[in-house]
Amino acid sequence: MLRRLLTIALLGAALAAPLPASAGTEPDPHFEEPTVGECHNYGWSVYSSQSDTSAPVGCGTKHTAKVFKVIQLPADVDWTATDEQLGALVSTKCNPTWKKWMGRDDVTIARSAYSAAWFRPTQAQRDAGARWLRCDIVLRKSKGLAPLPKNKAPMIPKPLSKKVQKCLNGKSYLTTSCSYKHQWKATGAFKMAKGKYPSTTKFGKVAASRCPKLTTGRTYLYEYPGKTQWKSGYRIMVCYTKTTR
Repeated sequence: MLRRLLTIALLGAALAAPLPASAGTEPDPHFEEPTVGECHNYGWSVYSSQSDTSAPVGCGTKHTAKVFKVIQLPADVDWTATDEQLGALVSTKCNPTWKKWMGRDDVTIARSAYSAAWFRPTQAQRDAGARWLRCDIVLRKSKGLAPLPKNKAPMIPKPLSKKVQKCLNGKSYLTTSCSYKHQWKATGAFKMAKGKYPSTTKFGKVAASRCPKLTTGRTYLYEYPGKTQWKSGYRIMVCYTKTTR
């Protein structure tokens, strides 16, 4: 018996067109730009938002996020860009640095509860000319964020520890660190062969041939990449074992 777990991408609200800077004020593309390495202590509501106004906290204290990359918009991109367009920019510019921070291969990263958040400037910051995007490291905890267990690469220990291993919780299969309540654990993952994006049936056949060897019990879940991820070269399928341990 198996169930299918789909990857869902959540898009934010539509972007508002920027207002011109005040008369006599020169726009500053670096206005209130964050600093790489600073830490923040925010929760799910901020993680799900377009912008973050929380003040940095000491990285030696409890925190749920660490800024790992700050990028500038290219000259041909402005704030009328869609979330999808900005997200593609973030993937291109932030992902390589993200992988260095994780310190492991794609298959191992896929079995961790680490995720990335990205933020644009607030409307007031954009009005002042800000043209940056900020990328943060976070650790999922269902509809919340867990404190980051460390602050330097590699963020993922070898072997995977319960603190950072990826589990799923609730009927919506929310990603969470396995240190918290869960019903499923990512016990295996593998990279699929190159080719055109598979059909749902094809994904199911691949899961049926590979996941039983990577899971225990009579039931398992599998998670496969979306079309955008596949197009970018991410072809990892994750297999989950039913367990509360």
